[in-house]
Parts: sequence; C-alpha cells; structure tokens
Amino acid sequence: MNKSRVGILPAPKDQGTAKMPMPQVRTGKMPMPQVRTGKMPMPQVRTGKMPILPHS
Repeated sequence: MNKSRVGILPAPKDQGTAKMPMPQVRTGKMPMPQVRTGKMPMPQVRTGKMPILPHS
C-alpha cells in the first residue's frame, strides 16, 4: 500500500517538492483518510453494522 502511493502520487509531485512529498500528498489527495474510509472496511463496518459496539 505504501509503495503504491509513494510510487504513484509523490512521483509527479516529487519533482516540484522533492523534500516535502508527504504534506502535499496528505493535503492534496489525502490518501490516509480516503484509504481508511474507502478501502479499509473496518471503520465503515464498525459505523455501518457496528458488530463490535453491540458485542461489547
């Protein structure tokens, strides 16, 4: 997951901001929040079906 983002996202921005690819990627595309809400089904499953809350 990290290699995919670091290889595709910062690649084009790496030339412009060769030293600060993280802040730009986070503020521009925000891969962390999107990945958690989009690809990571854990937060969605917890908020959608809440299998852990009622279980506790």
